[in-house]
Amino acid sequence: AAKKYNRIVQAGFQNRSDVGLQEAFPWIHAGNIGEIKMVRGLCYRNRASIGKIDTSLVPPKSVDYDKWLGPAEHQDLYRPELHYDWHWDFNTGNGDLGNQGPHELDLMRWILGDPDHPVKIQSLGGRFGWDDAGDTPNMGVTTFDWGGIPALFEVRNLWVKPELNNAPNFKGSRVGVIVTCEGGEFRGGRGGGFVYDNDGKRAKAFKGDRGSNHFPAFVKAVNSRKESDVAAHLESAYKSSCLAHLGNISYLKGKDAEGKSVGKFASKDGVLEETLGRYNEQMAEWSIDQSKELWKLGPELEFDARSEKFTGGDSYKQANKLLKKNYRPSYAVPSIV
Repeated sequence: AAKKYNRIVQAGFQNRSDVGLQEAFPWIHAGNIGEIKMVRGLCYRNRASIGKIDTSLVPPKSVDYDKWLGPAEHQDLYRPELHYDWHWDFNTGNGDLGNQGPHELDLMRWILGDPDHPVKIQSLGGRFGWDDAGDTPNMGVTTFDWGGIPALFEVRNLWVKPELNNAPNFKGSRVGVIVTCEGGEFRGGRGGGFVYDNDGKRAKAFKGDRGSNHFPAFVKAVNSRKESDVAAHLESAYKSSCLAHLGNISYLKGKDAEGKSVGKFASKDGVLEETLGRYNEQMAEWSIDQSKELWKLGPELEFDARSEKFTGGDSYKQANKLLKKNYRPSYAVPSIV
């Protein structure tokens, strides 16, 4: 539609305007710390349970609930708060993989050279430690296969431990990317980052500005009518956002599995095994019994970038049905715009 009607559209991926990342990523691409061996995205947030109520929530009179829902199904809500907590209900949201996550998923695509859709996707996770009205995972791992460099995204919403309201960290990072190369590692995100050598010593800093020029870039593009002035292009942002949905679809088609079964599955991949080992340590602090609070182990789904359909993997035909929701008629987007 933007191309058809000659409209300037810029995505809200402010990281693309961060001067530190604009310097760091080309520096990495130039081979200054060798070939990229792995890319990991992180979303560690100290979220809390959204609670649960016995009778359905009555929206405030100040809210036009029909418009608030938009295309989502009209479902009774059994959480105490209407606003924001919609993120943790798959009817209206998509968990932190699709809330905070797209910003860091976009960083992963950026450092990988902005590839097309991945050829394989797999998710596993669960909603642990909270008996509430949410149904999105608060602990999850999604792997993306572009046919080359391994890529993995972690979501961890639980506090470090029940009595300590802090998010965990991995190598000092909570929200951002870790780019592992032959000769070192970049750890950073919005605001820049640092390069560490293979001994873990800080070797170089890239000071960022958190993308402060992002909105001015949009205003400039609107005035110039030049697509080249856009800081975050819509088509690329769309593909980054798709990663969250593809990962969630694998999760939603997953089968319940005890922790031991998930551990056995992860043992086939050293990176995944190490990742889940850290998850297990945190869940032990919460006294979570993984034989009772179960994981969802999603299928590895094969995806065709051209048709934008799943073409293989367990339940892939059913997974294709989740690529588009059944929007309520008054809010459905027409096929031709």
